[in-house]
Amino acid sequence: MLPITQNLAPQSKWSIKCPYAMKPKYIVVHNTANDASARNEIAYMISNDAQVSFHYAVDDKEIVQGIPDNRNAWHASDGATGQGNRNGIAVEICYSKSGGLRFDKAEENAAPLIAMLMKMYNIPITNVKRHYDFAPDHKYCPHRTMDKGWERFLNMVRKAAGIATTATSTPETKPTTTTKYGVGTPINTAILASSSDGKGQVHRKDHWSGTIGKVIAGARYPYRVDNNGVPIGWTDDAGIDTCPHVPGQSGAKPVSAKPSTSTNKITQEAARWGLKVGTKDSVKNGFYISESATIYGGASYGVKVPDAIKKATTKYTCGGVRYDHGEWWVLANQIMSWVKVSETLV
Repeated sequence: MLPITQNLAPQSKWSIKCPYAMKPKYIVVHNTANDASARNEIAYMISNDAQVSFHYAVDDKEIVQGIPDNRNAWHASDGATGQGNRNGIAVEICYSKSGGLRFDKAEENAAPLIAMLMKMYNIPITNVKRHYDFAPDHKYCPHRTMDKGWERFLNMVRKAAGIATTATSTPETKPTTTTKYGVGTPINTAILASSSDGKGQVHRKDHWSGTIGKVIAGARYPYRVDNNGVPIGWTDDAGIDTCPHVPGQSGAKPVSAKPSTSTNKITQEAARWGLKVGTKDSVKNGFYISESATIYGGASYGVKVPDAIKKATTKYTCGGVRYDHGEWWVLANQIMSWVKVSETLV
């Protein structure tokens, strides 16, 4: 295993980045969804004041630790009291945006790190989880690791830990059929699945928009949908062909009367929160979560907002806006959760 380089967040930042003591019960695997090095990922995480944090970043050359193992971090999207955020060691695998040899090597370096952490804290392989497993909206993360095969990666960890591996199939098998749509095609779809094999959750609504980022011919849901370069799920011909919206066509109307989700409307809504759509720029304006707020999520419509975060005195920064289930939602960066715009205060 590579040696661990420590660049720990100073205690002056603990109230933001890791406010709670923790006895690790899980290891939560992430992909960074960009192409920065482990050193730069940790340095950026420490330098900002967002309540977003993770314990380790791993690239093709080194492992860098930014949060002590005995402190929690904000990474799993499951709120202030969620098992992922409060009991999970977060491992970010770098270079997942472009993939290739650097990402492959980063995965190889992450496996023995996870095996070491399992042994150190007596964590079973069943508690090596994905960000997807904790996120209320089942965020498609670690996206490239899942694309290549989650069980495949777990076998890498098992091998490093000296545990017997299991038989696994991989979505990277040679395609035996052709597909109707290709990589790079702009689409709208009425169906979004959490995995290409259809074994995870499958959501149906008016539409999601994006570009086909990957095709696995022969899979149940062969098209990976990317939004602004970030994978959000998988769809099929039926989801694309039955969607009432047409990509790139101005004035496309949804089946039911809902607010327009055109670029202009999204930009207007984002502007209300001081966010530049399609960027990761820091947000100028903050907002509060109303004491009467009852749900958050989007895909996980109906999940209650924990009372611990419904404090009119706590200000959150906006990480994004979207339209879902007939409502506009805003992403609260500090808890990495979606909240109804109608249940926030500015």
